[in-house]
Amino acid sequence: MATIIGRLIAPGSEVSTVNYLRNNSALDEILATDFSNLHKNKLYKISEVLIKHQKEIEQKLYFKEKELFALSEIVTLYDLTNTYFEGESNGNDYGAYGHSKEKRKDCKLVTLALVLDGSGFPKKSHIFKGNIAEAGTLQSMLEKISDKKAVVVMDAGIATEANITWLNDNNYKYLVISRKRNQSLPDIEGVVVKDDPENKITTFLLNNDQEAELYCHSQGVEKRSGKILEKYINRFEEELKKIANGLQKKTGTKKYDIILQRIGRIKEKYSMVARQINNPAASSGVFLEP
Repeated sequence: MATIIGRLIAPGSEVSTVNYLRNNSALDEILATDFSNLHKNKLYKISEVLIKHQKEIEQKLYFKEKELFALSEIVTLYDLTNTYFEGESNGNDYGAYGHSKEKRKDCKLVTLALVLDGSGFPKKSHIFKGNIAEAGTLQSMLEKISDKKAVVVMDAGIATEANITWLNDNNYKYLVISRKRNQSLPDIEGVVVKDDPENKITTFLLNNDQEAELYCHSQGVEKRSGKILEKYINRFEEELKKIANGLQKKTGTKKYDIILQRIGRIKEKYSMVARQINNPAASSGVFLEP
């Protein structure tokens, strides 16, 4: 009980959980026991017992939740997160360096995959290595629940072309943000779903052979995006002008290869602008010659 409640209230390692239970909690009084001499090894042992029965525990918990809250199998949510080890984790095969969602690049990670219902109750979970490619985990997780009635909802990072093909081939329904770069709206009549002085949102439903695409246009987002883009365009052009001005200065950089490197770094820094400008130097009124 202490292990489970401790992880819910103050998530952390066994060491930090022991510290919480002994020094910052009255949970032992509530459970009619004494944690003053509790050792971390006891938490390690009980965690090993729990993980051995993970499948049965998750299944019974979810069935009980369905019974208590009358949950319906309409939506299956799938996502991943990761967490880090506080120690070196040399003896753990799953610990690996990767992209930390908690910004802990100095620590080894493990990745947690979760399949949830539409109300947010977990159906299945699985621990992957910390450097796992998120898109490659979808198939193995969905096969464990074998529920094809619910709509699979996932983010764009998981919705690769291979995963979408697999979902279609196996008769899954899915909902996902498109990875397509084309942001133009279809030439069809839209439906206004929100209209107030601050924002107007219009949707456009386009039915294809295998899937339906829903386009959403927000005037508020368009205005904000335009202002952000304008700011980056100005910065982009200022950087280019600095290079051009250096060509006229006695001590300025004039070597062609170095100038190209500097332009490349500017394009990388302001990639959102660079994608929309085929010739960034010419668009800013700056021409660079060898």
